[in-house]
Amino acid sequence: MQAEQTFVKDVPYKREIHYDAFLFDDIRNTEMMFVYFTYNFLQIIHEDDLNDATSPYVLNLGLMVGAPRLRQIRINPRDECHHEISSEDVKKWPCYGEYTSYNEYKGYHQGLIFEIMPTGLVVPTADIRCIPLKCFLSMDVFRILIGIVFYLIVIYYTYTEIYEICAIGPKAYIRDAYNYTDRVFLLSSYVVLSYNIWHTLEVNAIYDAYNADREVYINLDRLMLGWRFYSISMGILTFSVWLKFIRFMSFHRSLRRLSSTIQLSLRNVLGFCFIFICIVYAFALWGTILFGDQLDLFKSEFSTVMTILRILMADVDYGPMYQIQPVLGPIYFVSLVVVIFGISLNLFVAIYLSTYLDVKANTVVHDTLILKMLKQGIKDYFRIWRSRPLRSDEIKTSATRRIERDTPVAEEVAKESTLGRQPIITLREDLAAFTERSIQMENMLESLVVTIENIAKLQNQREKKAK
Repeated sequence: MQAEQTFVKDVPYKREIHYDAFLFDDIRNTEMMFVYFTYNFLQIIHEDDLNDATSPYVLNLGLMVGAPRLRQIRINPRDECHHEISSEDVKKWPCYGEYTSYNEYKGYHQGLIFEIMPTGLVVPTADIRCIPLKCFLSMDVFRILIGIVFYLIVIYYTYTEIYEICAIGPKAYIRDAYNYTDRVFLLSSYVVLSYNIWHTLEVNAIYDAYNADREVYINLDRLMLGWRFYSISMGILTFSVWLKFIRFMSFHRSLRRLSSTIQLSLRNVLGFCFIFICIVYAFALWGTILFGDQLDLFKSEFSTVMTILRILMADVDYGPMYQIQPVLGPIYFVSLVVVIFGISLNLFVAIYLSTYLDVKANTVVHDTLILKMLKQGIKDYFRIWRSRPLRSDEIKTSATRRIERDTPVAEEVAKESTLGRQPIITLREDLAAFTERSIQMENMLESLVVTIENIAKLQNQREKKAK
Protein backbone atom coordinates (compact mmCIF):
# COMPACT_ATOMS: atom_id res chain seq x y z
CA MET A 1 0.00 0.00 0.00
CA GLN A 2 1.35 3.39 -1.01
CA ALA A 3 0.39 5.17 2.22
CA GLU A 4 2.14 2.59 4.39
CA GLN A 5 5.21 2.67 2.16
CA THR A 6 5.42 6.48 2.30
CA PHE A 7 4.57 7.23 5.93
CA VAL A 8 5.86 4.15 7.77
CA LYS A 9 8.53 2.26 5.83
CA ASP A 10 10.43 4.94 3.86
CA VAL A 11 12.83 7.57 5.20
CA PRO A 12 10.80 10.69 6.17
CA TYR A 13 10.03 13.20 3.51
CA LYS A 14 12.33 16.19 3.03
CA ARG A 15 12.48 18.81 0.27
CA GLU A 16 13.65 22.32 1.21
CA ILE A 17 14.11 21.79 4.96
CA HIS A 18 16.80 19.28 5.87
CA TYR A 19 16.93 17.43 9.16
CA ASP A 20 18.25 14.16 10.55
CA ALA A 21 16.13 11.50 8.87
CA PHE A 22 14.73 8.62 10.88
CA LEU A 23 12.10 6.00 10.28
CA PHE A 24 8.65 5.97 11.81
CA ASP A 25 9.50 2.97 14.00
CA ASP A 26 12.55 4.81 15.37
CA ILE A 27 10.50 7.49 17.18
CA ARG A 28 11.36 7.32 20.88
CA ASN A 29 10.50 10.75 22.40
CA THR A 30 8.13 13.66 21.92
CA GLU A 31 10.69 15.82 20.09
CA MET A 32 11.15 13.16 17.42
CA MET A 33 7.39 12.78 17.27
CA PHE A 34 6.73 16.47 16.53
CA VAL A 35 9.60 16.60 14.04
CA TYR A 36 8.06 13.66 12.23
CA PHE A 37 4.61 15.27 12.18
CA THR A 38 5.97 18.64 11.00
CA TYR A 39 8.46 17.63 8.33
CA ASN A 40 7.06 14.31 7.14
CA PHE A 41 3.34 13.88 7.75
CA LEU A 42 2.19 17.48 7.17
CA GLN A 43 4.78 18.10 4.46
CA ILE A 44 3.34 15.27 2.35
CA ILE A 45 -0.28 16.15 3.10
CA HIS A 46 0.09 19.88 2.29
CA GLU A 47 2.57 19.78 -0.55
CA ASP A 48 1.73 22.71 -2.85
CA ASP A 49 2.34 21.07 -6.20
CA LEU A 50 0.01 18.16 -5.35
CA ASN A 51 -2.69 19.73 -3.16
CA ASP A 52 -3.57 22.88 -5.05
CA ALA A 53 -7.07 24.08 -5.89
CA THR A 54 -7.27 22.03 -9.08
CA SER A 55 -5.66 18.79 -7.90
CA PRO A 56 -6.34 18.06 -4.21
CA TYR A 57 -4.70 14.62 -4.14
CA VAL A 58 -2.51 12.79 -1.65
CA LEU A 59 0.43 10.80 -3.05
CA ASN A 60 -0.98 11.33 -6.58
CA LEU A 61 -3.48 8.57 -5.81
CA GLY A 62 -6.27 9.42 -3.36
CA LEU A 63 -8.53 12.47 -3.31
CA MET A 64 -8.36 14.29 0.02
CA VAL A 65 -11.70 14.17 1.84
CA GLY A 66 -12.05 16.94 4.38
CA ALA A 67 -9.02 18.32 6.21
CA PRO A 68 -6.30 16.35 8.05
CA ARG A 69 -5.91 16.79 11.78
CA LEU A 70 -3.36 16.44 14.56
CA ARG A 71 -4.80 15.89 18.01
CA GLN A 72 -3.99 14.81 21.53
CA ILE A 73 -6.50 12.84 23.57
CA ARG A 74 -6.67 13.40 27.31
CA ILE A 75 -6.73 10.27 29.39
CA ASN A 76 -8.54 12.14 32.20
CA PRO A 77 -10.44 15.07 30.61
CA ARG A 78 -10.28 18.28 32.64
CA ASP A 79 -11.43 21.85 32.24
CA GLU A 80 -8.06 23.61 32.68
CA CYS A 81 -6.46 25.53 29.86
CA HIS A 82 -3.41 24.07 28.18
CA HIS A 83 -1.00 26.67 29.61
CA GLU A 84 -2.10 25.74 33.16
CA ILE A 85 -1.25 22.06 32.71
CA SER A 86 2.24 20.80 33.38
CA SER A 87 4.40 19.40 30.62
CA GLU A 88 4.45 16.01 32.36
CA ASP A 89 0.69 15.71 31.95
CA VAL A 90 0.90 16.72 28.30
CA LYS A 91 3.46 14.00 27.61
CA LYS A 92 1.04 11.37 28.89
CA TRP A 93 -1.62 12.07 26.26
CA PRO A 94 -1.77 9.93 23.11
CA CYS A 95 -1.18 11.84 19.87
CA TYR A 96 -2.86 11.15 16.54
CA GLY A 97 -2.22 12.28 13.00
CA GLU A 98 -5.15 11.42 10.75
CA TYR A 99 -6.33 11.99 7.22
CA THR A 100 -8.90 10.41 4.92
CA SER A 101 -8.58 9.95 1.17
CA TYR A 102 -10.84 8.54 -1.52
CA ASN A 103 -9.72 6.39 -4.44
CA GLU A 104 -12.23 6.77 -7.25
CA TYR A 105 -10.96 3.73 -9.14
CA LYS A 106 -11.43 1.27 -6.31
CA GLY A 107 -14.20 3.06 -4.44
CA TYR A 108 -12.31 2.94 -1.14
CA HIS A 109 -11.85 5.39 1.71
CA GLN A 110 -8.42 5.18 3.28
CA GLY A 111 -7.70 6.32 6.82
CA LEU A 112 -4.17 6.64 8.17
CA ILE A 113 -3.81 6.88 11.95
CA PHE A 114 -0.55 7.25 13.86
CA GLU A 115 -1.25 6.36 17.47
CA ILE A 116 1.65 7.42 19.64
CA MET A 117 1.54 6.47 23.32
CA PRO A 118 4.09 8.64 25.19
CA THR A 119 4.55 6.96 28.56
CA GLY A 120 8.07 8.13 29.14
CA LEU A 121 9.03 6.19 26.01
CA VAL A 122 7.10 6.94 22.83
CA VAL A 123 5.69 3.82 21.16
CA PRO A 124 4.56 4.54 17.58
CA THR A 125 1.87 2.48 15.90
CA ALA A 126 0.28 2.87 12.46
CA ASP A 127 -3.20 1.75 11.48
CA ILE A 128 -4.14 1.97 7.79
CA ARG A 129 -7.72 0.92 7.10
CA CYS A 130 -9.76 0.68 3.94
CA ILE A 131 -13.50 0.32 3.58
CA PRO A 132 -15.68 0.03 0.43
CA LEU A 133 -18.39 2.64 0.13
CA LYS A 134 -20.75 0.40 -1.81
CA CYS A 135 -22.73 -2.57 -0.49
CA PHE A 136 -24.96 -4.98 -2.38
CA LEU A 137 -27.91 -2.58 -1.95
CA SER A 138 -26.10 0.09 -4.01
CA MET A 139 -24.40 -2.05 -6.67
CA ASP A 140 -25.55 -3.21 -10.09
CA VAL A 141 -28.83 -4.96 -10.81
CA PHE A 142 -27.31 -8.45 -10.99
CA ARG A 143 -25.86 -8.31 -7.46
CA ILE A 144 -29.09 -6.87 -6.10
CA LEU A 145 -31.02 -9.79 -7.64
CA ILE A 146 -28.55 -12.28 -6.15
CA GLY A 147 -29.01 -10.67 -2.74
CA ILE A 148 -32.80 -10.82 -3.08
CA VAL A 149 -32.66 -14.53 -3.97
CA PHE A 150 -30.37 -15.22 -1.02
CA TYR A 151 -32.65 -13.49 1.47
CA LEU A 152 -35.69 -15.26 0.05
CA ILE A 153 -33.86 -18.47 0.94
CA VAL A 154 -33.16 -17.03 4.41
CA ILE A 155 -36.87 -16.23 4.88
CA TYR A 156 -37.77 -19.78 3.84
CA TYR A 157 -35.34 -21.28 6.36
CA THR A 158 -36.70 -18.95 9.03
CA TYR A 159 -40.17 -20.32 8.36
CA THR A 160 -38.93 -23.92 8.53
CA GLU A 161 -37.14 -23.28 11.83
CA ILE A 162 -40.25 -21.69 13.35
CA TYR A 163 -42.36 -24.61 12.11
CA GLU A 164 -39.88 -27.08 13.63
CA ILE A 165 -39.98 -25.30 16.99
CA CYS A 166 -43.78 -25.43 17.00
CA ALA A 167 -43.77 -29.10 15.94
CA ILE A 168 -41.23 -30.62 18.35
CA GLY A 169 -41.15 -28.00 21.11
CA PRO A 170 -38.45 -25.54 22.23
CA LYS A 171 -36.60 -27.99 24.51
CA ALA A 172 -36.22 -30.68 21.87
CA TYR A 173 -35.21 -28.05 19.33
CA ILE A 174 -32.45 -26.71 21.59
CA ARG A 175 -31.12 -30.19 22.37
CA ASP A 176 -30.63 -31.04 18.68
CA ALA A 177 -27.02 -30.21 17.82
CA TYR A 178 -27.73 -29.79 14.10
CA ASN A 179 -30.01 -26.84 14.82
CA TYR A 180 -27.09 -24.76 16.13
CA THR A 181 -25.79 -24.45 12.57
CA ASP A 182 -29.19 -23.22 11.40
CA ARG A 183 -29.39 -20.66 14.20
CA VAL A 184 -25.90 -19.31 13.48
CA PHE A 185 -26.73 -19.14 9.77
CA LEU A 186 -29.95 -17.20 10.30
CA LEU A 187 -28.48 -14.87 12.92
CA SER A 188 -25.45 -13.96 10.80
CA SER A 189 -27.67 -13.49 7.72
CA TYR A 190 -29.89 -10.97 9.48
CA VAL A 191 -26.84 -9.21 10.96
CA VAL A 192 -25.35 -8.85 7.47
CA LEU A 193 -28.64 -7.50 6.11
CA SER A 194 -28.91 -5.01 8.99
CA TYR A 195 -25.36 -3.82 8.38
CA ASN A 196 -25.99 -3.25 4.66
CA ILE A 197 -28.99 -1.07 5.48
CA TRP A 198 -27.05 0.84 8.16
CA HIS A 199 -24.04 1.17 5.83
CA THR A 200 -26.13 2.89 3.15
CA LEU A 201 -27.58 5.37 5.66
CA GLU A 202 -24.17 6.07 7.23
CA VAL A 203 -22.48 6.71 3.88
CA ASN A 204 -25.27 9.10 2.88
CA ALA A 205 -24.79 10.97 6.18
CA ILE A 206 -21.03 11.23 5.50
CA TYR A 207 -21.73 12.61 2.03
CA ASP A 208 -24.09 15.21 3.49
CA ALA A 209 -21.53 16.28 6.12
CA TYR A 210 -18.78 16.57 3.50
CA ASN A 211 -20.93 18.60 1.12
CA ALA A 212 -21.98 20.93 3.95
CA ASP A 213 -18.39 21.77 5.03
CA ARG A 214 -15.39 20.49 3.08
CA GLU A 215 -12.82 22.04 5.44
CA VAL A 216 -13.72 19.79 8.41
CA TYR A 217 -12.13 16.42 9.13
CA ILE A 218 -14.43 13.56 8.08
CA ASN A 219 -14.55 11.04 10.91
CA LEU A 220 -14.99 7.46 9.69
CA ASP A 221 -14.46 5.68 13.01
CA ARG A 222 -18.05 4.42 13.23
CA LEU A 223 -17.96 3.20 9.65
CA MET A 224 -14.63 1.45 10.21
CA LEU A 225 -15.91 -0.27 13.35
CA GLY A 226 -19.06 -1.40 11.56
CA TRP A 227 -17.03 -2.72 8.63
CA ARG A 228 -14.87 -4.85 10.92
CA PHE A 229 -17.97 -6.26 12.58
CA TYR A 230 -19.42 -6.93 9.13
CA SER A 231 -16.28 -8.77 8.02
CA ILE A 232 -16.46 -11.06 11.05
CA SER A 233 -20.17 -11.69 10.43
CA MET A 234 -19.51 -12.53 6.77
CA GLY A 235 -16.84 -15.03 7.78
CA ILE A 236 -19.23 -16.73 10.22
CA LEU A 237 -21.99 -16.71 7.58
CA THR A 238 -19.74 -18.32 4.95
CA PHE A 239 -18.61 -21.00 7.39
CA SER A 240 -22.19 -21.80 8.44
CA VAL A 241 -23.29 -22.03 4.78
CA TRP A 242 -20.63 -24.63 4.10
CA LEU A 243 -21.65 -26.53 7.23
CA LYS A 244 -25.23 -26.63 5.96
CA PHE A 245 -23.99 -27.89 2.59
CA ILE A 246 -22.02 -30.67 4.29
CA ARG A 247 -25.11 -31.54 6.30
CA PHE A 248 -27.22 -31.78 3.13
CA MET A 249 -24.60 -34.10 1.62
CA SER A 250 -24.54 -36.35 4.68
CA PHE A 251 -26.43 -39.08 2.80
CA HIS A 252 -23.26 -39.79 0.80
CA ARG A 253 -21.30 -42.81 1.98
CA SER A 254 -17.99 -40.94 2.37
CA LEU A 255 -19.44 -38.31 4.71
CA ARG A 256 -21.47 -40.93 6.56
CA ARG A 257 -18.36 -43.02 7.17
CA LEU A 258 -16.37 -39.95 8.17
CA SER A 259 -18.92 -38.83 10.75
CA SER A 260 -19.29 -42.36 12.13
CA THR A 261 -15.52 -42.76 12.38
CA ILE A 262 -15.14 -39.47 14.26
CA GLN A 263 -17.90 -40.43 16.70
CA LEU A 264 -16.41 -43.85 17.44
CA SER A 265 -12.80 -42.71 17.72
CA LEU A 266 -13.49 -39.47 19.61
CA ARG A 267 -12.07 -40.63 22.95
CA ASN A 268 -8.90 -42.01 21.39
CA VAL A 269 -8.41 -38.86 19.32
CA LEU A 270 -8.87 -36.60 22.37
CA GLY A 271 -6.31 -38.64 24.30
CA PHE A 272 -3.90 -38.41 21.40
CA CYS A 273 -4.45 -34.63 21.13
CA PHE A 274 -3.59 -34.17 24.80
CA ILE A 275 -0.31 -36.08 24.40
CA PHE A 276 0.45 -34.26 21.13
CA ILE A 277 -0.06 -30.83 22.74
CA CYS A 278 2.27 -31.77 25.59
CA ILE A 279 4.97 -32.89 23.13
CA VAL A 280 4.64 -29.74 21.00
CA TYR A 281 4.79 -27.49 24.06
CA ALA A 282 7.89 -29.30 25.31
CA PHE A 283 9.62 -28.71 21.98
CA ALA A 284 8.41 -25.09 22.06
CA LEU A 285 10.06 -24.50 25.45
CA TRP A 286 13.24 -26.18 24.25
CA GLY A 287 13.34 -24.07 21.08
CA THR A 288 12.67 -20.85 23.00
CA ILE A 289 15.57 -21.56 25.35
CA LEU A 290 17.95 -22.42 22.50
CA PHE A 291 17.11 -19.78 19.89
CA GLY A 292 14.90 -17.18 21.62
CA ASP A 293 17.71 -14.66 22.23
CA GLN A 294 18.69 -14.33 18.56
CA LEU A 295 15.77 -15.51 16.38
CA ASP A 296 12.42 -13.73 16.27
CA LEU A 297 10.67 -16.96 15.29
CA PHE A 298 11.55 -18.43 18.71
CA LYS A 299 11.20 -15.33 20.90
CA SER A 300 8.16 -16.68 22.82
CA GLU A 301 6.39 -19.97 23.38
CA PHE A 302 3.51 -19.01 21.08
CA SER A 303 5.77 -17.94 18.22
CA THR A 304 7.79 -21.14 18.65
CA VAL A 305 4.62 -23.25 18.43
CA MET A 306 3.71 -21.42 15.20
CA THR A 307 7.23 -22.08 13.90
CA ILE A 308 6.90 -25.79 14.70
CA LEU A 309 3.63 -25.94 12.79
CA ARG A 310 5.32 -24.22 9.85
CA ILE A 311 8.09 -26.81 9.98
CA LEU A 312 5.45 -29.55 9.80
CA MET A 313 4.12 -27.83 6.64
CA ALA A 314 7.64 -28.02 5.10
CA ASP A 315 8.30 -24.27 5.61
CA VAL A 316 11.77 -24.79 7.09
CA ASP A 317 14.63 -22.32 7.59
CA TYR A 318 17.31 -24.53 9.06
CA GLY A 319 20.34 -22.29 8.37
CA PRO A 320 19.92 -19.75 11.22
CA MET A 321 19.25 -22.57 13.70
CA TYR A 322 22.53 -24.25 12.75
CA GLN A 323 24.49 -20.99 12.90
CA ILE A 324 23.29 -20.18 16.41
CA GLN A 325 23.57 -23.72 17.85
CA PRO A 326 25.95 -25.87 15.75
CA VAL A 327 25.59 -28.84 18.11
CA LEU A 328 22.11 -28.64 19.63
CA GLY A 329 20.49 -27.14 16.52
CA PRO A 330 20.70 -30.32 14.40
CA ILE A 331 19.67 -32.47 17.39
CA TYR A 332 16.61 -30.26 17.99
CA PHE A 333 15.58 -30.25 14.34
CA VAL A 334 15.99 -34.00 13.77
CA SER A 335 14.24 -34.96 17.01
CA LEU A 336 11.39 -32.55 16.20
CA VAL A 337 10.82 -34.07 12.77
CA VAL A 338 11.10 -37.67 13.98
CA VAL A 339 8.94 -37.37 17.11
CA ILE A 340 6.19 -35.13 15.77
CA PHE A 341 6.09 -35.86 12.07
CA GLY A 342 7.35 -39.43 12.03
CA ILE A 343 5.71 -40.87 15.16
CA SER A 344 2.85 -38.69 16.39
CA LEU A 345 1.10 -38.01 13.08
CA ASN A 346 1.45 -41.63 11.98
CA LEU A 347 -0.07 -42.68 15.30
CA PHE A 348 -3.06 -40.44 14.61
CA VAL A 349 -3.46 -41.95 11.14
CA ALA A 350 -3.34 -45.45 12.64
CA ILE A 351 -6.05 -44.57 15.20
CA TYR A 352 -8.29 -43.17 12.50
CA LEU A 353 -7.75 -45.99 9.98
CA SER A 354 -8.41 -48.74 12.52
CA THR A 355 -11.81 -47.25 13.32
CA TYR A 356 -12.52 -46.43 9.67
CA LEU A 357 -12.03 -50.03 8.58
CA ASP A 358 -14.55 -51.23 11.17
CA VAL A 359 -17.06 -48.57 10.14
CA LYS A 360 -16.61 -49.38 6.46
CA ALA A 361 -17.23 -53.07 7.07
CA ASN A 362 -20.35 -52.60 9.23
CA THR A 363 -22.08 -49.58 7.69
CA VAL A 364 -24.46 -49.99 4.76
CA VAL A 365 -25.44 -46.75 3.04
CA HIS A 366 -28.07 -46.52 0.30
CA ASP A 367 -26.72 -43.37 -1.30
CA THR A 368 -27.42 -44.73 -4.80
CA LEU A 369 -31.15 -44.35 -4.17
CA ILE A 370 -30.80 -40.59 -4.71
CA LEU A 371 -29.26 -41.17 -8.12
CA LYS A 372 -31.99 -43.65 -9.00
CA MET A 373 -34.65 -41.11 -8.03
CA LEU A 374 -32.98 -38.45 -10.19
CA LYS A 375 -32.73 -40.83 -13.14
CA GLN A 376 -36.37 -41.80 -12.76
CA GLY A 377 -37.40 -38.15 -12.61
CA ILE A 378 -35.45 -37.36 -15.79
CA LYS A 379 -36.99 -40.37 -17.54
CA ASP A 380 -40.49 -39.31 -16.49
CA TYR A 381 -39.82 -35.79 -17.73
CA PHE A 382 -38.73 -36.92 -21.18
CA ARG A 383 -41.47 -39.56 -21.29
CA ILE A 384 -44.03 -36.73 -21.33
CA TRP A 385 -42.56 -35.47 -24.58
CA ARG A 386 -42.43 -38.98 -26.05
CA SER A 387 -46.11 -39.59 -25.26
CA ARG A 388 -47.34 -37.15 -27.92
CA PRO A 389 -49.39 -38.70 -30.83
CA LEU A 390 -47.26 -40.25 -33.56
CA ARG A 391 -47.83 -39.90 -37.25
CA SER A 392 -48.50 -42.90 -39.47
CA ASP A 393 -45.01 -43.03 -41.01
CA GLU A 394 -43.40 -42.92 -37.55
CA ILE A 395 -45.65 -45.79 -36.42
CA LYS A 396 -44.64 -47.90 -39.42
CA THR A 397 -40.92 -47.32 -38.98
CA SER A 398 -41.09 -48.07 -35.26
CA ALA A 399 -43.09 -51.26 -35.92
CA THR A 400 -40.62 -52.54 -38.49
CA ARG A 401 -37.72 -51.87 -36.16
CA ARG A 402 -39.42 -53.80 -33.37
CA ILE A 403 -40.13 -56.77 -35.65
CA GLU A 404 -36.52 -56.91 -36.80
CA ARG A 405 -35.21 -56.58 -33.28
CA ASP A 406 -37.54 -58.97 -31.45
CA THR A 407 -36.33 -62.29 -32.83
CA PRO A 408 -36.84 -65.56 -30.91
CA VAL A 409 -33.15 -65.76 -30.10
CA ALA A 410 -33.21 -62.28 -28.62
CA GLU A 411 -36.26 -63.15 -26.56
CA GLU A 412 -34.57 -66.23 -25.11
CA VAL A 413 -31.41 -64.28 -24.27
CA ALA A 414 -33.46 -61.54 -22.63
CA LYS A 415 -35.42 -64.06 -20.56
CA GLU A 416 -32.25 -65.82 -19.40
CA SER A 417 -30.59 -62.54 -18.49
CA THR A 418 -33.59 -61.28 -16.53
CA LEU A 419 -34.04 -64.62 -14.76
CA GLY A 420 -30.35 -64.70 -13.87
CA ARG A 421 -30.08 -61.11 -12.64
CA GLN A 422 -33.31 -60.80 -10.70
CA PRO A 423 -32.45 -63.21 -7.82
CA ILE A 424 -29.05 -61.53 -7.31
CA ILE A 425 -30.62 -58.07 -7.08
CA THR A 426 -33.27 -59.24 -4.63
CA LEU A 427 -30.66 -61.02 -2.50
CA ARG A 428 -28.55 -57.86 -2.30
CA GLU A 429 -31.52 -55.77 -1.26
CA ASP A 430 -32.60 -58.32 1.37
CA LEU A 431 -29.05 -58.57 2.70
CA ALA A 432 -28.78 -54.79 3.03
CA ALA A 433 -32.13 -54.62 4.83
CA PHE A 434 -31.16 -57.41 7.26
CA THR A 435 -27.82 -55.70 7.94
CA GLU A 436 -29.50 -52.43 8.81
CA ARG A 437 -31.96 -54.19 11.09
CA SER A 438 -29.17 -56.03 12.87
CA ILE A 439 -27.29 -52.77 13.43
CA GLN A 440 -30.41 -51.17 14.87
CA MET A 441 -30.95 -54.17 17.16
CA GLU A 442 -27.34 -53.96 18.36
CA ASN A 443 -27.78 -50.28 19.21
CA MET A 444 -31.01 -51.04 21.08
CA LEU A 445 -29.37 -53.88 23.00
CA GLU A 446 -26.43 -51.65 23.95
CA SER A 447 -28.77 -48.97 25.28
CA LEU A 448 -30.73 -51.67 27.15
CA VAL A 449 -27.56 -53.02 28.76
CA VAL A 450 -26.53 -49.51 29.85
CA THR A 451 -29.98 -48.95 31.36
CA ILE A 452 -29.83 -52.25 33.27
CA GLU A 453 -26.37 -51.39 34.63
CA ASN A 454 -27.63 -47.99 35.82
CA ILE A 455 -30.61 -49.64 37.53
CA ALA A 456 -28.29 -52.11 39.24
CA LYS A 457 -26.05 -49.29 40.49
CA LEU A 458 -29.03 -47.41 41.89
CA GLN A 459 -30.28 -50.58 43.60
CA ASN A 460 -26.88 -51.19 45.21
CA GLN A 461 -26.74 -47.60 46.45
CA ARG A 462 -30.19 -47.92 48.01
CA GLU A 463 -29.21 -51.18 49.74
CA LYS A 464 -26.08 -49.57 51.15
CA LYS A 465 -28.09 -46.62 52.46
CA ALA A 466 -30.67 -48.98 54.01
CA LYS A 467 -27.92 -50.89 55.88
